[in-house]
Amino acid sequence: MNLGAIRTEGIDFTLQWEADLHAAGAVGINSRFTRLLSYNVQSVPGGPMQEWAGTLGAGLLYSPATSGSTAPQPRWRGLTNLHYRYQGSEVSLRWRFISGMTDPNAIAGFSPAGTPNYSLFDLSVQDALRKGLILRAGVNNLFNRQPPTITYPGLTLASIYDVVGRSFYVGVQARY
Repeated sequence: MNLGAIRTEGIDFTLQWEADLHAAGAVGINSRFTRLLSYNVQSVPGGPMQEWAGTLGAGLLYSPATSGSTAPQPRWRGLTNLHYRYQGSEVSLRWRFISGMTDPNAIAGFSPAGTPNYSLFDLSVQDALRKGLILRAGVNNLFNRQPPTITYPGLTLASIYDVVGRSFYVGVQARY
């Protein structure tokens, strides 16, 4: 990018906690959120700073004649994982969150004015079948949430939204 400057400001939050339930296992949470306070871009040296925080930016879906190639900048992004562990087994629920954003390039009556908040949930399980052998399985995008429409004719941004939909996985880890 040939920019004059980018100035960004934000706050990161982290919470990590686990309770030992003794013979009943353990339960815990791990959460990380980022609050974007500002994301200012100066397109050319000496030019004005433009605020993009909370917007879809002016990415490749838009005309190059707009304000360049600024990526989407949600005000909030987060990832929270809740888990329960018991004797070598674990069940985990993950929440992925992206706050809604306005579209500075929206055309009234023709394209959406922005995106709503977007949450996905993933579920996973793992079990230590025996020493050195772990089985894992899970579902990503548990409720098959579709990505929001960004522009006409119904495009979205695969760089930040899940365009695959619900997916399943199984894995085995073996150590000898």
